[in-house]
Amino acid sequence: MPLTPEQTKKIQEAIDQTWQTIAGDYLNLDDGGSMSKDEVVEVTLDADYLEMYGCGYKHDKQQYRSLVKEFRKLSYDEQNAIAAAVWKWNVCGM
Repeated sequence: MPLTPEQTKKIQEAIDQTWQTIAGDYLNLDDGGSMSKDEVVEVTLDADYLEMYGCGYKHDKQQYRSLVKEFRKLSYDEQNAIAAAVWKWNVCGM
């Protein structure tokens, strides 16, 4: 079942928070100090980062954990589309 607009907004906040937490590590590892949006989406949704870092440093953690579980039930393409919509840029760099 698709997420509601409110759920989508909250999961996008969690995705952005996750990227803000891990970005420095990834951009420092990359030779050019930049990554494409597709790469950012991939690493942000990978390796349970969303569960670790996006589940509410300023929000109800249990509510976000439940929302992330629902988000993870979406198809790969649906998850990527929601994540890609978080950022307006095509390349991120330091």
